[in-house]
Amino acid sequence: MPAAPAVPVVVEARPLYRDNPPPPYPRVARKRGQQGTVVLRVEVDESGAARSVVLQNSSGFDSLDQAALKAVAGWRFEAGSRDGVATAMEVLVPVRFVLEGKR
Repeated sequence: MPAAPAVPVVVEARPLYRDNPPPPYPRVARKRGQQGTVVLRVEVDESGAARSVVLQNSSGFDSLDQAALKAVAGWRFEAGSRDGVATAMEVLVPVRFVLEGKR
């Protein structure tokens, strides 16, 4: 009986939150009390750089969405791997905008 094919070991790419600065809270959004979570779809290359960043789910506020897009485009990631070899892959990145005292 032939052996079952090996299942590849996949490690997903992930943001290096401790090494990346959070997006600045847009002044207008802060003034208006706007809060929300932006979800971005990020293509991470083999070196851990964001190759492309696309809005997956809006916070409902353009200024928050744009701040998240701009910040995450410059973030570093731990590259994903397949069977121990670094590989490009997509990852979803939530970015929360919460005003102090309004949790």
